[in-house]
Amino acid sequence: MTTRVTLNIERELLEFAQSQAEKQKTTLSDLISDMIKEKVQMKKKKLALDEFNKLRFEVEDISVEEARTEYLKKKYGK
Repeated sequence: MTTRVTLNIERELLEFAQSQAEKQKTTLSDLISDMIKEKVQMKKKKLALDEFNKLRFEVEDISVEEARTEYLKKKYGK
């Protein structure tokens, strides 16, 4: 009788351990997936910010007179 009770307890513990392992595996997989998504979003934001800064510096480098001249050239083709 004691052996049967011990085996039942061991079986229940094993089932519990397996269910916990499955939950953790899913949780870990979800966590890794979320981390990858977050890293991709951060990379996209950094690239967008770098592009914005590049354009901003290009705009800052041109004077008002140069901008006016460029605009008139484009508008009238001269």
